[in-house]
This record gives sequence, structure tokens and C-alpha cells, in this order.
Amino acid sequence: MKREIGNVIFVTVCMAIGLIPLVGMSVAKTETTTENRVLSEWPSLIEDGSFNVNFLPEAGTYFEDHFAFRNQMVAADALVMGKVFRESSTDTVLVGTDDWLYYTDSLDDYLGQNVVSDRGAYNIANNLKIVQDKMVQEGIDFAFTVAPNKNSLYDEHMPYYYRVKASDTNNRRKVIPLLEQLSVRYVDLYGPFEQESGVLYRAQDSHWNGKGAVLAYNTILDDLGQAHNDLSNVPISRTKTEKGDLGVSLYSVAAQPEWDYRYEYDSQFSYVTDTESWEDVWIQTESQGKSGNLLMFRDSFGNTLSPLIAEEYGQAAFSKDTVYHLDSRIDACQPDTVLFEIVERNLDRFGQFARGDHSSGPPVMEAPYAGDVDIYSAAQEETETTAEAFLSDMRPDYLCITGQIDEAVMQTETNVYIEITAGGNTNVYEGYTVTDPETGSDNGYLMYLNTAQVPDGAFQIRVFTEDADGSIVMVLDKEMDVSGAMTAG
Repeated sequence: MKREIGNVIFVTVCMAIGLIPLVGMSVAKTETTTENRVLSEWPSLIEDGSFNVNFLPEAGTYFEDHFAFRNQMVAADALVMGKVFRESSTDTVLVGTDDWLYYTDSLDDYLGQNVVSDRGAYNIANNLKIVQDKMVQEGIDFAFTVAPNKNSLYDEHMPYYYRVKASDTNNRRKVIPLLEQLSVRYVDLYGPFEQESGVLYRAQDSHWNGKGAVLAYNTILDDLGQAHNDLSNVPISRTKTEKGDLGVSLYSVAAQPEWDYRYEYDSQFSYVTDTESWEDVWIQTESQGKSGNLLMFRDSFGNTLSPLIAEEYGQAAFSKDTVYHLDSRIDACQPDTVLFEIVERNLDRFGQFARGDHSSGPPVMEAPYAGDVDIYSAAQEETETTAEAFLSDMRPDYLCITGQIDEAVMQTETNVYIEITAGGNTNVYEGYTVTDPETGSDNGYLMYLNTAQVPDGAFQIRVFTEDADGSIVMVLDKEMDVSGAMTAG
């Protein structure tokens, strides 16, 4: 009898526990999630006048998203997996030793796998050179810097099963020497960061800590020759108020704030734009008594770096565009200096272009005029080079002219020049060199041209390649007409 009563009690308790998520929805239904997605809505029993045959599975999905204490249960599972078994419950975060977390997207750089080809690396460096050339033509200083991946500096906490690498070569190690070869102004952060004895990144965040941001700030402004307070004479306090982005992504509501450094000084800059946070895509600032006008394209590493830089410029603008709308942003703020900052794992974005994909690509910038390039003595070859033109999705008053160069005439360091004849005018431009991420071809070219340069929509295009030895070949001569697209646009 006692055994039967015990069984009943056991079953009752198990059923009660199992019903908590359902019954609890009346008072503690889950309405938000830390998983960066939209929760499902309660399905309709009748749709378009008939019974919804998917009602039950859709109702099940609704319950999976909204049952009571869902976030707490997800967090508890992640804590057990991460803290006890060192396993991640999300594919975006790696669990290391001593509670260190790493961003999964940095694995290719760390392991030396899926590295861009030699030609792909040249595309990246060459496009940055073309941007610099355009800035020189407009009387603007230019500089480029790369924020290190966390595991490029601190890999001692990486999971042991990633210790065997495919190669010691990665995108950064291939691109940076080319930037120096092409005389692109590159501000190196790796040297100063590696020489620093203290840890400059947070354990549960993918970004540098307060000291890391200050070191980057000093290094960049020293290189730019911009007068600034190096902050060595201000008090530093330790704070524990912010949760790491990786900690929140993995542990959600169970993530805990971690220690960081705060530099105690009175901020002097003010916002010109209606700014909510440094996550905003476009921010403009001014700082009384300071000189210089800066336009900085940055990513999330700029959330802590940009406020420091804003202190030191009379006017500054900060863009978080994924693909840089360079001409538009220059028109908006008329800078005398342009700075690009991007994290190491996204370096390949400058060398890629796919129509309709706005997650990567070189800056949207009208192509610069070519310098002393003697295209008129060029040899001509019959090739399979292609060309197409269409209005840019990102700037409709620009034509996007792109195509593929015949592989037979391409070398590792081949440049592309594009001659456009329209309305009685002929101009020669430097073309971006790009990789098509869909096909893997590294032999693409790209340029942006203001539609005012082709007033009736018809033009003659000639495409030239220039190899490292200076030899120039014309690989395409074609008439094009985009008047229909321009009228529609």
C-alpha cells in the first residue's frame, strides 16, 4: 500500500513539474528572447475561410517559443553545458578554458583555413589602394586599420581540439604585406597589442576592454598626427557593469557582468545627431576647441574606440555601414581625414562583390580617374571578358559597371582600367578588382559611375588590364545602353 502511494506521489510530482511551463504561461509567458529572432504568434484556426490544417503544429511552435520560464531554462542548460562540459549550446560561440569565450566566425583566421587566394588577397589590398587614390584626388587623408581577432592575440584559452592548424597563413598575413607594397596607409595594431603585457580583451566578449580601446586610440591618432590626450595621466577604475556579447549570446539571462577598465575624465564632445547609443549606424559629434574633421567607418569595435576619438576632433562622423557609402558620407560631412576600421575576420569583405548582396563589397564610391596609364599604346586581344551595367541598389544615381576578365589574361597582381566614352567625353578610371563569393572567381572588376557622366544612357566601354611588369592589354571594346534602366529608375 505504501509503495502504491509512493508511486502515485512520484507520478503526481512529475506531472506537476511537467505542467509548470504550460500552466505558468498564464502569469509568466515568455515574450522576449535573447536568441536574436522573432517569436512565433498564436496561429489562426480559420484561414481564408477554411480550417487551418497546420493549426496544431503551429500551436506547438508557439508553445515552444512562449512557455513559462523558457529563457531561464535555456540559460540553465547553457550554463551546465558551458561550465561543466565546456560545450557551447550555440554555433556562434566557442567555450574555452577559464570561462573564456570566442567568436566562432574567427575560426578560419585562427586555423588558417578557407584563406583567400593570392589573387583574392591582391583584390582586397588593391581596392583599398583605389580608395586611397580617390581620397588623394579629393585632398583627403586616408588610413586603414584592422582590429585583431581575440584569438589572434589570446589563444591560450582556446579549446584544445583547435590546437592543430591547417596553416600559419591567414587573410591578414596575406593582405597586410600587399598594403605596404602598394603604399596604402595602414595603422598596425597587432604590434602594440602584442607588446602589451596585460590582457586587453574581455573573457566573455569578442572585443577589446577599456585599456585595449585606449591603446588603439593612441596608436591610431599618433599615426594620423592628430594631437590628443594619451590618457596616461587620468585615474583608472575597475567596473563590473557590462555583460560580454559572447556571454549574453551563450548564457542569455544567466550572463554575468565582468570586470573592465574605466578612464575617469570629463567628456568634452557633444552629439550633433540624435544619438541613442554607439550602436547607431550614423553618428556625428563636435568638440569645442579641437581641430580636424574626421569621417570614420567602423564596426562594433568602434563602440568604445569612437567616443575617445570624438574628443579630439572639432567635427567627427562615424558610420557603421556594412558596405561603406563613402561618397554619400563624404558629401554629408566634408571630412579632411577618412579612417577605415574593420575586425580581422571581416577583412575579405573589401575584395568581394555579388549583385544584390549588401553584406560585403568595396566602398560605394565613384571610380577615381586613372593616373599616368598609357592605354593608347596597349595591345588588343580577343578574350572572353564580359561587362554589364545597371543602377546601383545602394545609390540609384550611380551606375554599377561590372564583369569578369578572361582568366587567360589575369595574373596575381593584374590591375584593371576602364575607359568610358559618352556625350562626347572620354575618361579612364581605375576599376575595383573583386572576387565573386558565389562562383569563387577572383577575376572580376567593378566600378561606380555617376549617371550624369552618361546623360543619354549610351556609352562605349573599353577594359584594359595591366600586369605587374607594366604591360597593358585591351581585353574588351563594347557599346552599352542603359537608357531603359535609367528611365525606369
